[in-house]
Amino acid sequence: MESDDKIIICEVEQTNGNGAKYWTDDENINIGDYVIVPFGSSNYPKETKVLNVRVYSKSEVSINKLKKILSKSKSTTKVATGDYDMANNKSEKSTIDIEVCDITKVKCDAIVNAANKSLLGGGGVDGAIHRVAGPELLEECRTLNGCETGQAKITKGYNLPAKYVIHTVGPIYSGNSEDEVMLTKCYQNSLTVARKNNLHTIAFSAISTGVYGYPLEDACEVALVAVGDWLVNNEDYHMEVLMTCFDDEVYDEYEDFIDVYDDGNDYIYDAGY
Repeated sequence: MESDDKIIICEVEQTNGNGAKYWTDDENINIGDYVIVPFGSSNYPKETKVLNVRVYSKSEVSINKLKKILSKSKSTTKVATGDYDMANNKSEKSTIDIEVCDITKVKCDAIVNAANKSLLGGGGVDGAIHRVAGPELLEECRTLNGCETGQAKITKGYNLPAKYVIHTVGPIYSGNSEDEVMLTKCYQNSLTVARKNNLHTIAFSAISTGVYGYPLEDACEVALVAVGDWLVNNEDYHMEVLMTCFDDEVYDEYEDFIDVYDDGNDYIYDAGY
């Protein structure tokens, strides 16, 4: 569609309900598609919905004042629909369970939201949690003044079956060793926040594996080791952890890691059983 004198401008949905304009050279982007855009002053990748698509003459717009859409989203159709009640899985010792289920339907003390630094909602799991929780979640998030990568903050769950939401910001994958450090902090800081609030059942999504680009195999390994290590270091506190999976691919990556794991952590050996 783009030619020497034409440019494609897409209006995309913002958290506040208003639209924002980005340009693209992808002729296959249509109204209703989900795309990844650079958002905010730090240009972190965010998934959002395309509200309108128009073709302009380049003389009509200045793309120097607009950001470019990074890509069309590949993951928006992968949504687990099953629910899960952690109250039905009480055990005498701390555990790690793994299930294909919808994190917004998990009944537990707290679910962990893979948030962005603003804590004001976004696409993927973040957007789904905000939609189900309702506008009160966004209002409380506005009072938290954002969150840095690897850190975690807590809010009420509002319309969710979970009592609380713990918001953590995963790393945008770069391939550096710091990625693993930050992702480990996401899981362990979330668990520490849960303990400080006397919570004993917690459900995680696969943090940073969506638009932040963390390779799924590596992310699942980091997640299980991070959680397993925290449970060892907090054996005086009962905690039941659910690793939610949005499809069988995520579930299989967890199981594949457990099958080859040989580093002596019984919580990881027993995960999923």
